[in-house]
Amino acid sequence: MLQMRENAPPVRYPLDLTHTRIGRLSSNEIPIPDTRVSRQHAVVIRSDDGYLIRDLGSMNGTYVNNEKVGEARLKPGDRITIGIASLVYAEEPSVPAQFSPDTGAPVAAALVKEPEASRFIRLEEIAAPEAPLRDQRALVQLMQIGTALLTSQGLEGVLNTIVDCIFRVIPAERVFVLLREGDRIIPRVARHRDGRTLDTESLPISRSIVNRAVEERLSILTADAGTDERFKEGESVVRLGIRSAMCVPLWTDQGVLGSLYVDCLAARGSFDEESLDLLTAMANQAALGIRQARTSERLRHDAVIRNRLFRYHSPNVVEFLMREADEGETLVPKEQEITVLFNDIVGFTTLAETLKPKDVSELLNQYFSLMTEIIFQHGGTLDKFIGDAIMAIFGAPLAQPEHPRQAVRAALEMRQELNTFLEVVEPDRRFTVRTGINTGMAMVGNLGSARRMEFTAIGDTVNTASRIQTLADPNQILLSEATRQRVAQTFSTREVGEFPVKGKKQKVRVFEALDLPPASRDSTSGS
Repeated sequence: MLQMRENAPPVRYPLDLTHTRIGRLSSNEIPIPDTRVSRQHAVVIRSDDGYLIRDLGSMNGTYVNNEKVGEARLKPGDRITIGIASLVYAEEPSVPAQFSPDTGAPVAAALVKEPEASRFIRLEEIAAPEAPLRDQRALVQLMQIGTALLTSQGLEGVLNTIVDCIFRVIPAERVFVLLREGDRIIPRVARHRDGRTLDTESLPISRSIVNRAVEERLSILTADAGTDERFKEGESVVRLGIRSAMCVPLWTDQGVLGSLYVDCLAARGSFDEESLDLLTAMANQAALGIRQARTSERLRHDAVIRNRLFRYHSPNVVEFLMREADEGETLVPKEQEITVLFNDIVGFTTLAETLKPKDVSELLNQYFSLMTEIIFQHGGTLDKFIGDAIMAIFGAPLAQPEHPRQAVRAALEMRQELNTFLEVVEPDRRFTVRTGINTGMAMVGNLGSARRMEFTAIGDTVNTASRIQTLADPNQILLSEATRQRVAQTFSTREVGEFPVKGKKQKVRVFEALDLPPASRDSTSGS
């Protein structure tokens, strides 16, 4: 089984086929609507000894536990990242197959604990020809709920559909849908039979009845709440003049989501056990719809967040940030060692004066796209664009012991990629760049105001990297002594000299990164 997202209501994808396809097309068994996902991106293959995932030559790759793979055998708990989607491989105990009495087709089987003291209406019974007319109408409503839950837009649409269906078959004056938010049960929809929307702030319902239904997972019916011994201590029952009331929990195998509450203020005996059975059946169906709507909203929200993060971070860093968010972490600024890379176009002002603004923006966008991709390939984070300059950091937010090597490798590949890019650029649009790299401690995390917060790094390490970049000649990559000490065994370097830099009392010793030693090229290409 694959499930979408961990630590949230999952969307489960049973792996019951020999080949389960994953991709952007809706015809895939697991469709992922994301432009970064190929039309047929990957496939999960079932074999005698388990499951394996195989990349189908996708453009952006398939990752298992943050490692890019061509093919990998899956183990329980493995996390698969494809575009914006994160899936977790899990194995469940086998459950005997059940078959639909109408079509003979297999249906999913599951073991679900039923709430105590609750009664459930069986669809086979109310569908029988001899069933009472009221039960046949109830079946129609249950079917309509099922259809509506599949077509409703968002959680609010699902909740309002539930209320509409309840009013059609249950003689209630008022209907409330309450959902759990943390430790509280909050009314999300409150409506009178005449169509009026009721005030949810004052919550004019019996808390005594709601609390018992939710806490004990009971389906409750009271024909006269004012004289019911179970609620004689409930002040809200007396104060609100509630006569007949029912309350049933909204729950799934993952716990109680909330409750459905209906009542009549004027008449006693408005509801009977058949009403309670029907409301309980509707609640069971509604709970599944609510869970699915919440999951869909969370996935849509996650997709938006992931798309934003992908602009600045590599896929493995994005995955790390999403897990941090799930665990309530907010990237509080902290001091840690990082490597900072500054890359700046030489003479950009002069270049901009000779080109139209539109041509300048197109040229920059092409260049930035190429450079950003290389930064991401080496685990870097795009901190920001500063005019025609790029600032990137390595080693944060995801700790990377080899961040100096990754930064220098990225800079060398960026220079190589620029030379390739300029071969197809018109002569009057060609340019050179300068690069400066420094390693040291910096304050890293979300910084800014309450209205605007962004992930960045600040401190002397950042400032020094920027100053070193200004010392470089065109197409030269300069390193601080701190960076050079960490990469000397991998890269060819030469000392350039000591230079005074703004803001530093002592001169800065600077080295030039030349290239990889020939014997090291292949062994470090995956850094």
